[in-house]
Amino acid sequence: MSKVKVQSVESAREQIVDMLSSLGEDESPGFSKWALDKDSVELLHVSRSEDGKQGKIVVEMLVTERMSNQLGNMHGGCQATVLDNMTSMVIYLHTTGILGDPWSMLGVSQSIQILYTQPAPVGQYIDIECSTISIGKSIAVIQCNMYTKDKKGGKRLRLTSSGTHTKVDNSASKL
Repeated sequence: MSKVKVQSVESAREQIVDMLSSLGEDESPGFSKWALDKDSVELLHVSRSEDGKQGKIVVEMLVTERMSNQLGNMHGGCQATVLDNMTSMVIYLHTTGILGDPWSMLGVSQSIQILYTQPAPVGQYIDIECSTISIGKSIAVIQCNMYTKDKKGGKRLRLTSSGTHTKVDNSASKL
């Protein structure tokens, strides 16, 4: 059985950083830009297991007013959008990064499930931890947990949401 070739962890890190900065830009199309605070979002951790089957990223971000609901907490739809975007970024750890190669377009959503457990108040930092559960030729399953923190760079206080994102590889589709 031949081993699937993928880019280095450092190359994946660079692509994730680029994607994080572009998603939060005001010129970005769509509504994802409202779910990220471009001034505070920071990639804290990127890793891949020795066998290449598991990848993990951790991103820290401030919950801002534009992400909030009427109660002053991060809106559930905003959390779902963050989950969607961040779980996609883990796939950079499982692709060559060359357009047309498996997972090069990061896939499309098949299903997203999210469980909200505690509020994430405006003004609080959160950790967004995403881990590959499994990735195959056509289906990937990625877990995402969001935690509130006591301060920027601080310790985690509580789980605010947990979700699973199932994606389908679309790298062979026509652009």
